[in-house]
Amino acid sequence: MYVREYHSKNPLINRFVAQYQLFQCRGPFLVKAIPSGTCECWVVLEGEFMMLDANGNAFRAAGQAGFFPLSSGGFTYFFEEDLRCFNIKLKPSVLGLPAFTKFIDNWKEIPVMNFLGQDGPSRIKNLDFSNAEEITDTLDQLILEANDLQSVDHRIEAMLTSVFSPENAELKVSELAALNHLSVKSFERLVSRVCGMTPKQLLRIIRFGKSSIHLKKSKGARLIDALEFGYYDQSHFSKECKRLTQLRPTEFLARLQLNVADLVFEEIRTP
Repeated sequence: MYVREYHSKNPLINRFVAQYQLFQCRGPFLVKAIPSGTCECWVVLEGEFMMLDANGNAFRAAGQAGFFPLSSGGFTYFFEEDLRCFNIKLKPSVLGLPAFTKFIDNWKEIPVMNFLGQDGPSRIKNLDFSNAEEITDTLDQLILEANDLQSVDHRIEAMLTSVFSPENAELKVSELAALNHLSVKSFERLVSRVCGMTPKQLLRIIRFGKSSIHLKKSKGARLIDALEFGYYDQSHFSKECKRLTQLRPTEFLARLQLNVADLVFEEIRTP
């Protein structure tokens, strides 16, 4: 599998978009998306993929475009043949935009055109992906045309900023609630309504995401380095890794085959 990332230089876009990504792969293999504290917007360029329906315990067609929300459990995908897919990794602040109202409850039904415009998917499919400047300029323009990025719900944006800010990494839920001028109960309800999980669950995902990025991208990083992100000891990190990924830390890191820290690969051997 191959991934190429593109980064916008537009400060307004950067409030809501972490990066644009082009994925190319040849199956068959399974991919497990590890919770990382981001939302995703994807458009299939060629081929198709399946997504595991946890309720039915079966793989179902994912369709040609859609969203994935913040998740405390991640998602599992199956690629049978060749696939080219374009992904927009969205910062949680998008959840304050009108296009993402009640997103956690309705993400499967929300069309990507709400965020990219009616002709957004077709324009993306016609892009020259070797031209990074064209990619970022076109995607930036699509998002700016389809959204009033100044109309973000400031209470939601402030809450998400406080939770995801590195400066607040050591704060307790009660302290984060106070920063947002809310009672603990009101803060918990707001986080649950917007993010679909409790503040403690969200904070655990953020911490694990930051530690896994560090371990993946820092040359010479060791598992003990995870303690820098608030784990009590190496055993604490190992248990959290197993809970979120179903893998021991060494297995998890070994399966991070790309330059991204939230996709675990399992190749399927064919006879």
